[in-house]
Amino acid sequence: IVRSLTNLIKKKADPIKGAPGVLKNAGTPKEGAPQIPLHPERWEQIITIRDEMHEAAGAMGNRTSLMTAGSLGLNVTLSASALTALRAFVRGEWRKLAWLLLGAGGSFVGKTLLTQQLNRFDTLVSLTNVAERICVAFNQPDNAGIQAAVPYYIFGHNHSARVRELTQAAGTNAPFRQWYVNTGAWLPSFNESDRLTRSDIQLTFFRLVPDRPGRDEQVPELLEWLPNADRPRPVRLL
Repeated sequence: IVRSLTNLIKKKADPIKGAPGVLKNAGTPKEGAPQIPLHPERWEQIITIRDEMHEAAGAMGNRTSLMTAGSLGLNVTLSASALTALRAFVRGEWRKLAWLLLGAGGSFVGKTLLTQQLNRFDTLVSLTNVAERICVAFNQPDNAGIQAAVPYYIFGHNHSARVRELTQAAGTNAPFRQWYVNTGAWLPSFNESDRLTRSDIQLTFFRLVPDRPGRDEQVPELLEWLPNADRPRPVRLL
């Protein structure tokens, strides 16, 4: 965020001109006004959030890797058991067939349970909660009473596409609506609720400046591209 604001200043861009009314009402910085650095208290909060998330994500990543390897192994076992069972059926080897079917069933159950666990681990680190904590860190007044009230989006990335307005904690009074946005992944999702509303390949993207008439200009749109129709449509979210 600080880097983006610095780039705007260097390029002499005017983020207020032509913006929605709530941005215009916020006022324009005075000519030659010094840039206020982010208060150390805010930096400490952001760093704490980052470290906590890295620790949780690291533990989740190790478990996810092991479970993914186990799931792949069970898939191979399931396929091999099914093929061998078919051969046993053709040869009339009924006892062998029974054991192979039992093994295939166990592999299928194990694979299903691992997939559910992967879904749980994929949502273990709640990026929405992290975004809300960052929002609070930026919008609560610091010890000097200064509030870093600027419009921004917090981007997260996992397999679950989301767009959500960030809630404000008690005591904050930000003049802008602020959003957590997540395009998800174009790959298959482990999240069972997501799989009810999307295909395995979903080309998602955000339009941060919506152009549809009658729509709040500050509300980002989460869209998916439909190659066959050559047009976008809103993503269905549960």
